[in-house]
Amino acid sequence: MRGDTVKKLSEFYYLLPIHLLCLAFFLNDFVIGSISEGSFSDIFVIIGVILTFPQIKKINYAQLLTFLIIMGIILSNIFLHLNFGGLSYEFSQSVSYVIKVPTYLLFFFNTYNFIIRNNLANKTLDLLSFYALIICILGIYINLAIPTGLPYEFLWAFTRQDAASYIFQGTSLIRMRSLASEPQYLGILLTTVLSLTYFNNIDFKIGKKKDLIITVCSFLTFSFSTIITLVFIKVIKIIKNDGLYKVINKKNYDLYICRYSSHYCFLGPILQYFYYSGVQFAKWGRYFRNS
Repeated sequence: MRGDTVKKLSEFYYLLPIHLLCLAFFLNDFVIGSISEGSFSDIFVIIGVILTFPQIKKINYAQLLTFLIIMGIILSNIFLHLNFGGLSYEFSQSVSYVIKVPTYLLFFFNTYNFIIRNNLANKTLDLLSFYALIICILGIYINLAIPTGLPYEFLWAFTRQDAASYIFQGTSLIRMRSLASEPQYLGILLTTVLSLTYFNNIDFKIGKKKDLIITVCSFLTFSFSTIITLVFIKVIKIIKNDGLYKVINKKNYDLYICRYSSHYCFLGPILQYFYYSGVQFAKWGRYFRNS
């Protein structure tokens, strides 16, 4: 019994970077105190960087180039904002992302290389779908707790609690958001997990029950974009399973979908930067035309 416990603890520690990756993915909306720039994901990523630091020497040229391009865009954006007036700009937020984005990139690259070099891609997708299932179960509980008076606020202690974040506008319909700050973001997380488990080049297959629960919870977000995405990936999955996609190279097809989805979801802070504080091309265009 003791030997089994030690073995399980050893395995957990060995896979800890992957657990941290999953937690950082799902808990990005959990804010630390009143600091909007800090989240639980930041803590998991910092711990992950420390644990995976020996992997830094495994970073390849493509990853290094990606790092330099992204940081170049961010620093150029800050430079433009500082040297041209007339636009509202939160400098402190951009400074936080100058620290946050490279940290997330380093963790992602290190963990990705750790997964690939140790043939842990299958285990990673299994853990990711497991965490998605937990998020769904919590989402189901919250949806049942809201109208019945069961306690649920403690699950939202570090994120939004207002009714507008889960009530369908103009109705009393409760949209599922689980631990995310809004239903649409939960939908992005769940459909990304489904994409990764449907389309991969390691022949990983998600369990039917897990698939059903994640699919239903994605639909219960009642997010238009989520439902469209859900239908799209389901159709592609059916085509894939029916063998109609053999006209396309199987390996390249799955590899493209897998890489696209993983880069999309795990580089969230970069997407956040460009959304909240990024290059505002339309504003810059209006500014220069009027100057």
